[in-house]
Amino acid sequence: MAGLVDNIGKLLHWSFVEKFPPGSPEFGLLVTPLLVYWALAVFYDVLDHLDLPITRRFKVVRKVRGRENIPSKRQVVTRVLVQQLAQFVVAYVAMVLDCDQCAKRTAGNVAQTALQFLFGMLVMDTWQFWIHRTMHVYPVLYKHIHSHHHQLLIPYAWGALYNHPLEGLLLDTLGGLVTLYGGMMSCQAGAWLINFATAKTVLDHCGYVFPVNPLHGLFPNGAAYHDIHHDIKVRASEHQSAARRL
Repeated sequence: MAGLVDNIGKLLHWSFVEKFPPGSPEFGLLVTPLLVYWALAVFYDVLDHLDLPITRRFKVVRKVRGRENIPSKRQVVTRVLVQQLAQFVVAYVAMVLDCDQCAKRTAGNVAQTALQFLFGMLVMDTWQFWIHRTMHVYPVLYKHIHSHHHQLLIPYAWGALYNHPLEGLLLDTLGGLVTLYGGMMSCQAGAWLINFATAKTVLDHCGYVFPVNPLHGLFPNGAAYHDIHHDIKVRASEHQSAARRL
């Protein structure tokens, strides 16, 4: 109990900037994903508003557009910010309570980091696949929780994390912790993977398929896939890896 009280005291008194300065693995896990998300989201939002002929040709367009999105963009931004705040707080508390996590598991060489990255991707995909699939299989979960995400009938970049708060907690927030600990990853490798996953989820919902985007070639469930998924509400895999075959 004394140790818990001491750790809570550290949580209340430590300066974030002093403890997790820019460039540190902790900063990469806590702050960089937020910067990656909004930088990419703003970029694709600008493309949508400019609607240039050179980019319009790569826009995912349905033959029948169907119904418009249910939530307003203000509601989407608010919900995403709430999820990101919860994600930041949970990760920050975890790092303070387990303050030696990054010191205990330091980055190895390039090969070791790459193996950790790939194994962590498998852990993350398995976690997210089964939660996502469960949300689709059980009507009560879909109706009350996952249907919030599918209110974006036409997905766009900065709605990638528009979820019910409980789904955001299970799928992304706890999913990140499960990946870091379950994948036995160094904080450096974990930061690379979390930021990669953040970028991928924005690109999956951006509504564009550019020929120079390597992720669309490596992973079949890209922007076109997600456009169909939001339209007909099928499929569950995130990274389209081994979890889909289990």
